[in-house]
Amino acid sequence: MPTPAPSAPLIRAAQKELDRLARAASELRGRRQALQAQLDELTGELRALEGRRDLLLEVTGQPAAPAEDAADDGTPKRVLRGRELRRVAARALHEWAGEEPVHYRELYERVLADGNVLTGKDPAATFLTNLRESPAIVRGEKLGHYRLDPAAEPRLAQELAETDAELADARRMLERVREHGSPAEAERLRTHQDRLKNRRRRIQADLDEVRFVFAAGARAAADLAHAA
Repeated sequence: MPTPAPSAPLIRAAQKELDRLARAASELRGRRQALQAQLDELTGELRALEGRRDLLLEVTGQPAAPAEDAADDGTPKRVLRGRELRRVAARALHEWAGEEPVHYRELYERVLADGNVLTGKDPAATFLTNLRESPAIVRGEKLGHYRLDPAAEPRLAQELAETDAELADARRMLERVREHGSPAEAERLRTHQDRLKNRRRRIQADLDEVRFVFAAGARAAADLAHAA
């Protein structure tokens, strides 16, 4: 026996409910996008603040901020994580090999020998991951080898300038849309502007990190030349 066709009132009611669900889903997606943009912005601000704080601590010679663990003999050791780990590894690479490539395992052992500690199930893998994420370091030609990237600073400075230009354009467009455009278009531009701000903070933090690494290396070279 064939299934009876739904009545016209039932179809209209179902379509009405579908339209309502579509509007609700669209609203939720917009709210989620806005919240994600805010979360990305806060994360970028936090990383930028931590990077600048650590940079100033290094420049002024004050102790670093990360947590400490005790060694077997009770002597506290410096625990490296995230940007601090990348900065220490890059500076060790600069002081040890200049711009020559070295195997990551050798660099890892050197960083540990300086009294540093890495946490996690596989500290060597954590170290390698951070090397790959460092804005100052690139892969060498041989497998497992890494070296400093002397082109990192001008490249990041160019990215920062381009992002600043995009941000200025986004601000001008948002001002025009606020006067003559729709609220939906204004919200889209605000979200785009927030993403650009977040991108700018990440680039600035990376640029500060790269400048610190190469400046630290330059200071070390100058000290050696003065001592000679």
